[in-house]
Amino acid sequence: MDLDDIDGPLAGEAQEGGLRPDGGGDGSDWSAAAFMATQPLAVPASEAVLRVCERMAKARLGQVLVVPDSWTPGSAADLPPEPLGIFTERDLIRAFVQHKDSVISMRVGDLMTAPVVTIGPQEDILHAADLMTLMRIRRLPVVQGGRTLGLLTRGRVMDAQSRRLADMAHQNQVLRRSVVHDSLTGLANRVLFDRVLASELAGMEQRPFGVSVLELDIDHFKRVNDTYGHPTGDLVLSRLAGVLRETLRRADLAARVGGEEFAVVLSRGGDKPEAVAEKLRAAVEKAVFGEADKPLKISISVGCATARPKEGPAELFKRADEALYQAKNTGRNKVVMAV
Repeated sequence: MDLDDIDGPLAGEAQEGGLRPDGGGDGSDWSAAAFMATQPLAVPASEAVLRVCERMAKARLGQVLVVPDSWTPGSAADLPPEPLGIFTERDLIRAFVQHKDSVISMRVGDLMTAPVVTIGPQEDILHAADLMTLMRIRRLPVVQGGRTLGLLTRGRVMDAQSRRLADMAHQNQVLRRSVVHDSLTGLANRVLFDRVLASELAGMEQRPFGVSVLELDIDHFKRVNDTYGHPTGDLVLSRLAGVLRETLRRADLAARVGGEEFAVVLSRGGDKPEAVAEKLRAAVEKAVFGEADKPLKISISVGCATARPKEGPAELFKRADEALYQAKNTGRNKVVMAV
């Protein structure tokens, strides 16, 4: 790390008591103000180099803002005006090489880095990064209304970029999940179900076990919505999803493929599909659904189908669907295996 990038105690101030990139708690504030060091050290242009160096050493800072001589802070909280330039340890080293011992008696305004590029507090951090890269600068004063609010350093901008990339990666992950998962139950949706089923059927010849599909439907679900309301109906669907997770193996894929219709892909061995279906039916029959003060019981009908050689996803799902309707038309709360 270059000495110019050292923020000293201001780094702690910005993290502990200053502005932070929390954007209301969701990490969405990517403004310059969210990453700047607050209360930068400022000195008049006429200040002696020796005195400024002493102040820099005491504050453990690698740079100070140089402001017009007309500014006299009324208090420690008084913000400095827009800076004329920036004086850094690098400027001091360069001055010693050029001017030798006479540097000590010079004014800091004679040695400061100029011109100064400033940025507004609401500017996007990516814009700040672009400015620093294009103009080959390491520090950006944050100015509003002619007053300097803080200072952006290259280190803070790089940190902001890293956080933003991590945030984008997380958002992309959430988006990818939302595309293939049902928002109410958290189970796979029809898109993911079809994708997994096609993949399992494509590789079935290389495996010692077959591929089966269970399609299940809540019996008389319309009565639940009509009697208790749609919010209770949503609770029933969510609870049913929980029963599926509790009953099935991790290798089995459960999906919500319609309003009250669910489907399962069984493709990694285990019990016979009709045994798994019966286990599910019994678990649902035993479980309690609805709200705590309005418990209710439900049942499901299940259709099962095991893939035939060369059978495609649509044909397999159709046979499971036909078995489901047979179960519903012959009494409900039962399992029917497709022939």
